[in-house]
Amino acid sequence: MSGTTAISRAVLLVFLVIYSPLSDRSEAMELIALGSWSSLVIGASASGGRGMRESDPSIISLAVVNARGQDAQWNVEAKLVEGTLLPEGVQIWIRRTDGGMGAGWVRGGTSYQIVEPAGTTLFTGVGDRNRICLQLKVTGITSETPKGVYAPHIAFTVVDL
Repeated sequence: MSGTTAISRAVLLVFLVIYSPLSDRSEAMELIALGSWSSLVIGASASGGRGMRESDPSIISLAVVNARGQDAQWNVEAKLVEGTLLPEGVQIWIRRTDGGMGAGWVRGGTSYQIVEPAGTTLFTGVGDRNRICLQLKVTGITSETPKGVYAPHIAFTVVDL
């Protein structure tokens, strides 16, 4: 695809930031996030007149590894990175669609929550878990939504409780 074609399409690019608290200790708990949604066309006609679009239910896969033990509790938080520009009225939502696998458990986060710069706790869990699936939804798309390429970033953080 040529650069001219990419600029002439009205596309919202959602890039996911991989955040992993790093330390000198190899046993530090880490969060690994994989996924992106890079072909969301903006405009009422692109959303079928619904004003929103949903991603595949497993567009993002998270893993929490190196928990202090199988009873070590943690939260996963998400926030829209400061400086992200979205058209007025357009919002990004997120929810958990699968609890993944591994020792321990995951609770909460199965209803859509808005992703804002202030951040939100998505869900709670214990122990090491992988393949925790997330889904994105974008709302507020209208025929007046300015065409353009947007690149909001979502940052995920694991918080040891």
